[in-house]
Amino acid sequence: MRNQRQGLKKEQGIMIVLLLVLWQGLAMKVNNDILIPMPLDVLNRMLGDLARPDFYRQTLTSLGRMLKGFGLSLVIAGLCGYAAALNKTVRRFIEPLEVIIKTIPNLSYIMVFLIWLGSEGSVMVTSFCVLFPVFYTAILLSQDLLDSELQDVLRCYPETPWIVFWKIRLPQALPHLAAAIQTGFGLGLRVCVMAEVLTQVRVGIGRQMSYAARVALDMTGLMAWTLWIILLSAAADGILGWLKNKVESSL
Repeated sequence: MRNQRQGLKKEQGIMIVLLLVLWQGLAMKVNNDILIPMPLDVLNRMLGDLARPDFYRQTLTSLGRMLKGFGLSLVIAGLCGYAAALNKTVRRFIEPLEVIIKTIPNLSYIMVFLIWLGSEGSVMVTSFCVLFPVFYTAILLSQDLLDSELQDVLRCYPETPWIVFWKIRLPQALPHLAAAIQTGFGLGLRVCVMAEVLTQVRVGIGRQMSYAARVALDMTGLMAWTLWIILLSAAADGILGWLKNKVESSL
């Protein structure tokens, strides 16, 4: 397993190097930083960002917006998923709602909630709507996969709902939920930034990207913010992946 992980990291490193070489080649070919900036120029901009207090304000504001929708969707999806697993009527009631939420385009959410709630509310509620089906499906699937023999034992020797939840259903849900959280963080961040761009919030990563692209024609800044999003998502994915492995090994 360890050798497999090392091989995977090596392949990922090679791919990153190839992409950087391709980027450098295209930048030299075009020779226009408004279209394709040099990788070194983008790196210098990112290093400069680290010395600017405003960079941290913009980044933390976007993360805060995303985490509000993320946390809200996680809690409500957990309650709905657990209720749907226990009661078929509840499941039939939630199922069409989940299908509708999944099929509505993200852009529609952003525009509708922008009119109803303003830019701040639109970003948070859009993140919630995009992430709710991810968490709900993960929790419901984990309960559906509960061992049939274990369910027979529970019917023969009933326990209090709290004991069943804490000792059986929660451990059953944790690996699936951890994988959904790992996927949901990157998805939520991308949706949040997209919503910020379209709703023109005053502070946030999306605001900075919109200004760089539409006003300043600053492709170097736009690429720098794009790479920051990638790095944030990769860091979160690594941390959440490590936690997921810890959860799975402890069960």
